[in-house]
Amino acid sequence: MSNADTATINLADFLRAQRRERYPIAVVHGLPFAGKSIFARQLAQRNSFGYLDVLTEVSNRPELIDTIDRFDVAALRSLILSYATAAGTDVLLIDELDFLVPVWAGDLVSFQEMVRRLRHPEKQITFGFFLQTRPSLEQWRLMNAAHVSCVLPFESIRSL
Repeated sequence: MSNADTATINLADFLRAQRRERYPIAVVHGLPFAGKSIFARQLAQRNSFGYLDVLTEVSNRPELIDTIDRFDVAALRSLILSYATAAGTDVLLIDELDFLVPVWAGDLVSFQEMVRRLRHPEKQITFGFFLQTRPSLEQWRLMNAAHVSCVLPFESIRSL
């Protein structure tokens, strides 16, 4: 194993381990066009994880498209939980939600709080979020029981 391998995180293993944590989440952030969405889709496919493309889901549902300019954190939470129930997997990757940040006036505090409190009411599911890097994400301290950050720079993720 090379030094590069030891410095990176196997995200599939990390997500599975997070199911037992108080915060069963991971937030992966990186620069625009860094390949986060391609990686998330491939990770979901290779590991039988659920994958939610929020922009596509909102765009394809008439009852949601009419609210796109006021789609708040509570609506996102509801969408995620209903999708998680339908997907029936232990890990759900949530992607393509950066379009919502301007709707929230760039304020990620309520989003961060929703992520921190997110739990499925009926089963243990890990939620993995993929977002563009922002200062509030880089500074966010959200740790698991082993004192490992649940907020991960995309560069720290081992390639598939």
